[in-house]
Amino acid sequence: MNHRLSLLPALAVLPALTGCQAVDSVVTYFGPRPDETLETLAQQATADAATLDDADASSLRQEQADALYAEITRLCGTENGEVPESCEVDPNDTSEVTGQDDLEASLRSTLDGVGEVSMESRALVVDQAIDLAARTNPVLPPLEQLGEDETTQARELLEWEYRQVYGLDVARAFVDPSLENTVDARITMHEERIQQLQEVLHAVGDIPQPKPAYTSDEYELPHDATSAEQFINDLAWADTVEWANAATTHAESLHSRDDSTAWRDWLIITAAQSRAV
Repeated sequence: MNHRLSLLPALAVLPALTGCQAVDSVVTYFGPRPDETLETLAQQATADAATLDDADASSLRQEQADALYAEITRLCGTENGEVPESCEVDPNDTSEVTGQDDLEASLRSTLDGVGEVSMESRALVVDQAIDLAARTNPVLPPLEQLGEDETTQARELLEWEYRQVYGLDVARAFVDPSLENTVDARITMHEERIQQLQEVLHAVGDIPQPKPAYTSDEYELPHDATSAEQFINDLAWADTVEWANAATTHAESLHSRDDSTAWRDWLIITAAQSRAV
């Protein structure tokens, strides 16, 4: 096929301009375009920010809109510090969407976008979904049967949860009494995850069992109330990072919006639980 000839139909629709105007028009016509899914998500976030009554929720959605528009700019690139004309977007345009007045609706639209956005932007959208879920008192949904890759990841995360419970049990022996209920609530949260993971793994084979004890190269086990409080804070931060990474890794492994999203959404809700602690 003669590729020069294939451009003729497209060029024919350009305005009959000459010189610099013609060059500019060609660049605009064939230049980079904003990612449609990112633009829709950004418009939705902007509309939500204007609709939500809660000031904190509104601020969160506006921050997410700004981040999404920044991602559009990053993907388009800049020329002399300016976005190409073909990739310009109006951050105030919400004519194609309707504002949502609760974060659960915002979460649903964001989860829908995770599977449609380009691979290189999924980490951002997953992180936004986690933030939204963390604001909505996240409750773990039932787990469905897992695929082979999902099963491998579930086994690794079950081992992680065993470590968390062990560490919190050790810390509880040293924490100030005022923190005992906090530690107990954290242990219960992890035990619920363990139960769900064990049940879903039971259907596909052997279930990893907890070891009698665990050691850490990163964190020193507590020995008094002060070190115990720092230890449980360190565990909470590590848990937030672990589950956010797990959700992002899995989302980036999906090749089609038709792939099952149950495990992906479960990971995101679990990450939100950790972030909300």
